[in-house]
Amino acid sequence: MTHNHFNEIAWRGVCEQCAQHAARRSGLSETIFSRELAAALGPQLQQISEPHREHATKIAREYGHLTEKELKEDDQWNADHGYCDHGIELGCCPRGCE
Repeated sequence: MTHNHFNEIAWRGVCEQCAQHAARRSGLSETIFSRELAAALGPQLQQISEPHREHATKIAREYGHLTEKELKEDDQWNADHGYCDHGIELGCCPRGCE
């Protein structure tokens, strides 16, 4: 992506690739998927020039991208409802969360 031109087709390809990678790493946890996708797309969104960033963010959201605020809200919901940081019921997480 150049800073002066936004290639929507290329950006959709990046989003698709990142979403597929996040899905493979998620263990079917929506929470893990969201964090993996945010980690992959967040820095790339920052490289997109400001005039195009809002449009790029809308596209990223089509693939499941969440904002930092939404990720924090998800963390709070998980904590309030007995789920670990991975979005899995406490005591059932394969990563050993209790």
